[in-house]
Amino acid sequence: MPHRPVTHSQRQNARRLRREMTDAEVRLWARLRAGRFCQVKFRRQVPIGPYIADFACLEARLVVELDGEQHGFDSNLVRDRHRDAFIRAQGFTTMRFWNSEIGGRIDAVLDEIFAALADAGLNLQTSALTGNPVDPSPGLRPPSPARGEGAVAPNRLTTGSELPAPSPSPLVGEGGRRPGEGSIVQTADDRDSHP
Repeated sequence: MPHRPVTHSQRQNARRLRREMTDAEVRLWARLRAGRFCQVKFRRQVPIGPYIADFACLEARLVVELDGEQHGFDSNLVRDRHRDAFIRAQGFTTMRFWNSEIGGRIDAVLDEIFAALADAGLNLQTSALTGNPVDPSPGLRPPSPARGEGAVAPNRLTTGSELPAPSPSPLVGEGGRRPGEGSIVQTADDRDSHP
């Protein structure tokens, strides 16, 4: 298949669409971008011939389209069929989802995308614990050492026993007491261990 050059107007239109993404596109892109989903590279607003695909994985030749309510009308259904036929002729598979599916069942949508990527023969990264696609979404990452001082944040993969013991209150100063509290009481064990 010969590569069709992207015209200046197509490139400008794709850039405009990247700036004006729908809420559903923003939510899905947050999960697909930067190799976050199974370490697979997706691009957004990709010119393919005269059309611009919402998302595309070029390696798997997979296009993901998100459709709003306007796609339910007969005239738009016909246009979508022509678009899908052209994209299919370019060697891509097209998956279509309603915007409402992204809001209500994004994990199921990602499962379908995962299956399509697997069908395309990609070697996908999955979690050894769950067998689910690797998806280090920002909300599931442990805190950075600079912010969290290396502590493991509780998440759905920890049982609680892996968590470090809580650190003392920042009010606790020298000697293990708060300002204004009485002296430290030593136990017999403490007296025996210190000369």
